[in-house]
Amino acid sequence: MNSNEEKVEVSPKGHRRPMMFIVAGALLIGVMVAAGFAGGRMLGPKKSETPATLPVSNVNPIDEMRAFAQCMRDHGIANFPDPTNDGINLNGTGVDPESPEFQAAKKACEALLPEPMRQAAPARESGREGRQVRRIGTRGNSAWQKVVPGGDCACADGSEFAFWDHKADPDKVVFYLDGGGVCFDAASCANQNTPGTEEREGPDYDPNIDGENPGSEGGMFDFSRADNPFRDYSFIYVPLCTADSHLGNVTREYSPGLTVEHKGFVNGTAALGYLTEHYPDATQVVVLGKTAGAAAAPIYGGLIADRLSNAHIIVFGAQCGAFPDDPDLNAKIGELWGAFNNIPDWEVNKGLTARDWGVRRFWIQTGLHGPAIVMARFDYAFDPNATETLKYLSLNGIDPENTLALIDANDA
Repeated sequence: MNSNEEKVEVSPKGHRRPMMFIVAGALLIGVMVAAGFAGGRMLGPKKSETPATLPVSNVNPIDEMRAFAQCMRDHGIANFPDPTNDGINLNGTGVDPESPEFQAAKKACEALLPEPMRQAAPARESGREGRQVRRIGTRGNSAWQKVVPGGDCACADGSEFAFWDHKADPDKVVFYLDGGGVCFDAASCANQNTPGTEEREGPDYDPNIDGENPGSEGGMFDFSRADNPFRDYSFIYVPLCTADSHLGNVTREYSPGLTVEHKGFVNGTAALGYLTEHYPDATQVVVLGKTAGAAAAPIYGGLIADRLSNAHIIVFGAQCGAFPDDPDLNAKIGELWGAFNNIPDWEVNKGLTARDWGVRRFWIQTGLHGPAIVMARFDYAFDPNATETLKYLSLNGIDPENTLALIDANDA
């Protein structure tokens, strides 16, 4: 715990290069996000970065999809539609993607598709308790399932929330809490990415799960890699689309026309419930959190330990060490997100107030509650995104340019 990067306020979701995959009978535009293992980048770059290791195609993906569509028609799927900017939608066309004719045509034409799309699988199945589960393409030889929990789950813009499950060894599970930026006032929630840059258009946080697809990511999500320490682990991938570090449970109107569904804790605990239902005999659960997800990682680690008492719990958080432990800020965020109402009812938490309940305290209380839980954190010193956040917060006594000092203070 000796360096820093954490943008728990405005961690921008940047421009993502498109890729295609087949889901539930439709061709949809997905994303390509790399997560490397070297140089402290195991959990991947900020979503605003374009990984230099990824090859850039000079072919327009829409043109490739158009050629694929024509090939499908030439091979007997007469009603196969042309793509739009949103991909190819088979709904209402009468095309059955599971028919032998479709599969034969796809086999003949799939060489025209971008490489990542060729790994996709058009299938759908039913999940338990009314959850919708869809299979999607992956790297390696394993499949991801998209799980839509329903109920009160939602993303910041009110759209549908989902998480992903990759089944492998049922005894070893990674519970991954993704980052995606947060907001907690009218200014930060209305802040937009800069037009004309590599950042994608829209809010400076992820307001929905559009483009999420762990099957297209590399690094620890590429289970074909021999150097992947988690290649044999089952995975539950929980995206952050609520601007609240997976901690909130409130609908907040920040200004007329600007309402944010801070439902991160509702979403996260739905995924946690899925974990305990589908992996009840897990002997090891690794809770990994990235940036804003790292802030909540210890809390979820403690909650998992409560539910899976025979499992060895490991918590690793990347890039949350520079978030200030300021009582007024803790209380403000706790109220705006409804986060303090979700404080675990652990004995060690008795007597704590909203002013106490901040990122630094999350790690301390989890350690006190579960001494057997192994916890570690990686931070990136002098990260410009953390500096930007601290400048926005403008807290007395904190030098935004000296994030390392803040990390050291939090670890004291």
